[in-house]
Amino acid sequence: MQAEQQGPKSPERRSVARGSAVISRRQRSHQHGLALARQAQAQSELVARLIADHVPGRIGYWDAQLRCRFANSGYHEWFGLPSDQILGKRMSELFAPEDWALIEPNVRAALRGEAQSFEREVRGRAPDWQWVQYLPDVQDGLVRGFVVLALDISQRKRAELAQRVLNAELEHSRDRAEAASRAKSAFLAHMSHEIRTPMNAILGLTHLLRREARDELSARRLRDIDGAAQHLMQIINDVLDMSKIESGKLELEEVEFESAALISRSVAQLADAATAKGLALQVDMGNLPARLRGDPTRLMQMLLNLLSNAVKFTEQGAISLAAQWQSTDAQGLHLRFEVRDSGIGISAEALGRLFTPFEQADTSNARRYGGTGLGLAITRHLARKMGGEAGVHSVVGAGSLFWFTVCLRPAALQPVAQVLVAREAPPLGALAPSEAERLLRERHAGRRVLLAEDDPVNQMVAWSLLQAAGLDVDMVDNGAEALRRASLRHYDLILLDMEMPEMDGLEAARAIRRQTAHALTPILALTGNAFEADREACMEAGMDDFLPKPVAPELLYRSLLKQLG
Repeated sequence: MQAEQQGPKSPERRSVARGSAVISRRQRSHQHGLALARQAQAQSELVARLIADHVPGRIGYWDAQLRCRFANSGYHEWFGLPSDQILGKRMSELFAPEDWALIEPNVRAALRGEAQSFEREVRGRAPDWQWVQYLPDVQDGLVRGFVVLALDISQRKRAELAQRVLNAELEHSRDRAEAASRAKSAFLAHMSHEIRTPMNAILGLTHLLRREARDELSARRLRDIDGAAQHLMQIINDVLDMSKIESGKLELEEVEFESAALISRSVAQLADAATAKGLALQVDMGNLPARLRGDPTRLMQMLLNLLSNAVKFTEQGAISLAAQWQSTDAQGLHLRFEVRDSGIGISAEALGRLFTPFEQADTSNARRYGGTGLGLAITRHLARKMGGEAGVHSVVGAGSLFWFTVCLRPAALQPVAQVLVAREAPPLGALAPSEAERLLRERHAGRRVLLAEDDPVNQMVAWSLLQAAGLDVDMVDNGAEALRRASLRHYDLILLDMEMPEMDGLEAARAIRRQTAHALTPILALTGNAFEADREACMEAGMDDFLPKPVAPELLYRSLLKQLG
């Protein structure tokens, strides 16, 4: 009965059974899929954790309520807490109050969807410098939280700070060097003025006495005084020039000049010394152009340096100066000057030191012949500044050949075919008036000149030289008085010293220029300040010429002739 009751299943029951089996399989499949998904997610989280934990820095995620939802091992090390004491905690609970106060503005900005990137110094713990980024997690327009990336940049910052310290030290050293350079320049300018002012008196008085000398012995002594004073001025000029070279302030002028006249003047200055030693002094100008354009003062200085050395180190024989126009190109005319002597010569090992400042070939010779060891160094610098070079060939006991090349601009290209010979030594009697002085007396006698000079001796020297040229001189001892005199009467020319009490020459020149009566009156600086900056200052103040002391009478007369003409 029981078997019969169980009998075969009805179609309905079989259908229900099949449905249950299908659902069971689906559930098992779904559960298997979920298990696989959980496994994949766990695997992904494991990989992400491994990556995050091995990144050299801190990685974390904070939700919109500022609770920590993820923290890598860098975060654990940073806070010194295990994972269960970090996850779920609020940021304000984990950060010290002073740290939270510093980062809160960045945190609030990140929660508004604004990415943040900043450097942060952390005192009292390592790393002590961090680069931090807050990257907002924006989903469907809402900020769900933000990712934190923090990297250790301590090494870079320490290097930067060390570099800043080094730069500060370098700037401090540079400032000290510049201050020392300025102090040196100021000292040299002051010393130049202090030396040139009395030297102007010495040379000026010597010139006046030589004009009046009546006997041979007095004339000879006065000529020796003049020569010694000129030698002293050459030393002073060399020292000042070397200072200008070292500071990069030595500038060249560019004017037209006659080559024959320049070389003749150079030779004439050494003719007396050569004649006194019985030396033949010859000059061959070859195909040198009649007129050139450049700095005649510096070119003459270079020639005098070589000629004076040749005379100094030659006891017998001859000295020759040769000039040659070598070539022409876009830069100008390339010229070569050579001075050959039959003197003591120079050893091979000493040749390399010759053009070094303060060096001489033989210190024992320096004691015998004197000198500062600056002339050749200055000559080489000037030659290079003029686009050329300087050098020497020499054999001990057989004499030397010193040379330099320069590149000058042409003024005219007519060659001068002549050979100059040294003039005879001037007579020891009274000096004859110069050509410029004679022309001043002929053309401008009685012209009224105002002289402002505060040194009594230099007042007398300048007054005597001006009177000798036939000029009518009013004399004052400061710039304020010069301005007052100029306001009372007209002057044909005004001479101003730069450094005077009450009002200096520059201020006086500017004030005089504002007077209608003297808007075009020639104003000359007659000053012991001999630097190029002084010349520029005088020109900017409205002066027409700049005559550094000691002023050679011939140079003064030429300037007066030019300005009054």
